[in-house]
Amino acid sequence: MLQNEHMQWITLDYDLIKCQIKRIDDDCYLALSRHKLAFTECFDVWESYLSSSDNEELKTAPLAFFLMIFENAFGPSGSWYDRYKGAFSFPFALRLLRKDTVIPYLLHVSCWRGSVEVCFYKIIPADETRYDTSIIHKPFDDELAERQMQVLVNFLMGFAVGFWTGTRRNKDKWEKLFPEDKQQDFVKAIDSNCILFGCKDRRLFQMCYSDRDEYEQKKSELLMSYQHALHQKMVEDVFFKPGKVDSPTGNPPWL
Repeated sequence: MLQNEHMQWITLDYDLIKCQIKRIDDDCYLALSRHKLAFTECFDVWESYLSSSDNEELKTAPLAFFLMIFENAFGPSGSWYDRYKGAFSFPFALRLLRKDTVIPYLLHVSCWRGSVEVCFYKIIPADETRYDTSIIHKPFDDELAERQMQVLVNFLMGFAVGFWTGTRRNKDKWEKLFPEDKQQDFVKAIDSNCILFGCKDRRLFQMCYSDRDEYEQKKSELLMSYQHALHQKMVEDVFFKPGKVDSPTGNPPWL
């Protein structure tokens, strides 16, 4: 389960849309998505955000930057994504506010072939028979139109960027997020499109390869170094980090 600080409702009160949204974990997302209607993806929102931004970190390594700021604002990535074509997943619960009525939706933000895919789903009753759940539907304009979806996605991006910027300005929060003695590097691979991205020595990177062999060689080099560092950190945390000793005598506590 995600930490409580990442499970709070965030309210968006805008001319075009009034709603609340919060991050949920994979189990909750999968349980809710058993009865849903799928709508067309919002790929163009991410491309539009990229083209209009003047953030150098985002321009240099868009996927690494996205993952970093979203995990900082909304908690660690989930595991519900295609391992060959993707690299992260952030499911959200969405409450559309209509006077005294709440309309439940799901929002899933994930990585797909080197881009950020945003999918919306309407939650329906388990015994609902009016809709064909096997097809992709056009947005219901009287509930959540395409323009409203775009506003909401831009809001989430702005929220995450603002959260990240505020953390960087606050020395205590920044040192807590990136302490000097902690392993902060990460490496992600998108095999379908030969893309590697992540953070190495506190610098974001994103590399795209046209040659599969070159990609596999670089991927092996980066992942091996990263996995060795993770292993060493785990060994130190488990075996050598000071902590409470339940049985000072060396005997099991029940003896």
